Amino acid sequence: MKMRATSRARDKELAVNNDWYMGANDYTTVSAIANERGDIGITTSSTPSGKRGTFYKMCMDKSMGYKEFYFPSSVNPNWTEEMDLRARAENTDSQYMHEVLAEFGTEELGVFNKELLDAAMKKEFYIYDELNDIQKRNLQDDIPPTEYIYDENNPAPYNPYRCLGIDWDKLVA
Repeated sequence: MKMRATSRARDKELAVNNDWYMGANDYTTVSAIANERGDIGITTSSTPSGKRGTFYKMCMDKSMGYKEFYFPSSVNPNWTEEMDLRARAENTDSQYMHEVLAEFGTEELGVFNKELLDAAMKKEFYIYDELNDIQKRNLQDDIPPTEYIYDENNPAPYNPYRCLGIDWDKLVA
């Protein structure tokens, strides 16, 4: 990160990070500094890795207020078909997607397909039983859950998918 070398509270103009390797806590720190004045900006650049971390969120979550500029290798005026063929030969499909096409794609690590896991993480707020008074008072944002109340007269629909296995092995580098 590059910033003008002055005190924390004055004169910072731009927080720049190339190759976004900072974690969520680091982003929080930089963001707090940038929020000290309206004319302080944050600019980041990185090659997408497939990781669904801070850089991914900055690119995909428009509510964070960032603009995404997308530049695959093909926009390089010196990029040739020969260079593209060599990049395809030297990289795996996933590496080519990240390094040349500049797309997040899927994460290479892990047992399960990342796109399917991302879809599964889109949680639905639902209940299978009536809420009691305490639960009703603790509803977040006063958004009522979707009710899936089943009984003898209203049986649950057949669903063969009831559980998901998880591999808890440590990541081996």
